[in-house]
Amino acid sequence: MSAVLAHGRFIFRDAGPADDGLLRQILRATPLPGWVTLCYEREPEYLSGCAVEGDTRTVLASTPEGVPVGFFSRAVRPAWIGGRPTRLGYLGQLRLLPEWRRRSRAVLHGFQVCRQLLQDGRQDTPYYLTSILEDNLPARRLLTSGIQGLPSYLPLGGYLSLVAATAQPWSRRRPTAPHVLRPATDSDLPLLAALLQASGRGYALHPWWDVTSLDALRPVGWHPRDCLLLLNGERPVACGAVWDQRCVRQWRVAAYAPPLAGLRAVASTALGLAGYPRLPPAGRLLEQGFISHLAVLPGEEAALPILVAALLRLARQRRLGSVVLGLSDGHPWLPLLNGLRALRYRSRLYLVHWREGREAAQRLLAQPIQTEAACL
Repeated sequence: MSAVLAHGRFIFRDAGPADDGLLRQILRATPLPGWVTLCYEREPEYLSGCAVEGDTRTVLASTPEGVPVGFFSRAVRPAWIGGRPTRLGYLGQLRLLPEWRRRSRAVLHGFQVCRQLLQDGRQDTPYYLTSILEDNLPARRLLTSGIQGLPSYLPLGGYLSLVAATAQPWSRRRPTAPHVLRPATDSDLPLLAALLQASGRGYALHPWWDVTSLDALRPVGWHPRDCLLLLNGERPVACGAVWDQRCVRQWRVAAYAPPLAGLRAVASTALGLAGYPRLPPAGRLLEQGFISHLAVLPGEEAALPILVAALLRLARQRRLGSVVLGLSDGHPWLPLLNGLRALRYRSRLYLVHWREGREAAQRLLAQPIQTEAACL
């Protein structure tokens, strides 16, 4: 397999450390639209944040003269599929610089190269998972248009990201007997992995975690000290983590859509008084982390609100103003979170495949789906 491939008017090559500044520049130039336009950043180094997503390969596109066009990435992480851990590819960071967005050939060539370059044996599936913000209508229209040369985007369903303030009434909930909360330690990694596997195996595309993969997240902000264990008597029945990724990945507010732009200060104050996340001024980084690695053993679901409340308190201690918790549409945990004061962002999950992957992708449609928002 060649790391450099010419296709049409474009040159595609694997990104390396020398490209780090260019990758970060492209991210800053391609904010994600919506009622709040967000700029996804990876400071101080793009490549150091790749471990959040998994074993990542990033491909840069340019003209033969060296003019940047954009980039895409594919991350591979073990996930539950059919009740067993399988190496799943996640297709993300599809970024075209603004001056190239109306040139569909750049997109078509990019996907044709994607198909060739990423047949590298690192993943087990003939399809990729991807997510698109529901507000990102231009991307959804183009990628699901069925234009000849594009892969198929098989819709899996909606995905709801709950952005909850860490200071809100929900966080006052406390465990009652026989449930007890305690912080995790380094020695609890095997226990955390066992709970995550027991809870996640019932959902297709849910990340598969073991001690090694959990321990590998330390450089990107995940630590056992930021995890909580919930016990029923002496039996561990649930766990969760507060994952602050700001050391490698950040979100910056680029702009607000009218009329919210003019009312931002008033709306932010009102939201804060009501227990919802405040709206920072444009240009400000979000003080935001994730509630991640949630696991609840069957039969213990009623304890989930207690665990989430404790994680909100922990996140506030870590100086986070809000946290993101992602759940697929129809997830049985959603009704248990009624009353949680959170802003809601909707995405859509797709399986991206070419003809040879169609049958395998369609087999997932009948299965419950869940993935980890913190790893997308």
